[in-house]
Amino acid sequence: MANKKYSIILNKNLKAMSSGIAMNAIAHTCAQLGTIVPALQGTAISDASGSIHAGVPIFANTILYAKSCQMSALFKKAISDKTLTVVDYPKEGYYTVDDNQFCEAISKKTCEDIEYWAIAIYGDTEKIMPITKKCSLWSTPFEQDRRRCK
Repeated sequence: MANKKYSIILNKNLKAMSSGIAMNAIAHTCAQLGTIVPALQGTAISDASGSIHAGVPIFANTILYAKSCQMSALFKKAISDKTLTVVDYPKEGYYTVDDNQFCEAISKKTCEDIEYWAIAIYGDTEKIMPITKKCSLWSTPFEQDRRRCK
């Protein structure tokens, strides 16, 4: 079995916005990726008190970023390999209020016209690496809440 991984590529422009927007883009792409790729489901387990914990995917993963002008080319390159699973999150995903409004907005655009805020790719590591090799590791710290849990 080949080594599998998933990578999330964020638009570099998100670094200038609230970290909640980047986290939202990650959450939406990962949620959709998880519905498409059953292999990403982890094994549910009971703890010693009997509480059930949903499993977590045990795959390599990275959160990367690319310049806005590179995102469309990355998307096209990823979808050209039919063995990869690709999920994109255009800016309309943030600014529309329901699925119908989102679908209407995207249906009027070409790949080149879409402003991609995030792209998730799942598949063989050796196929993802050439696509993401020019991307950088996302290293901008998310805002921290310094209050302590009691």
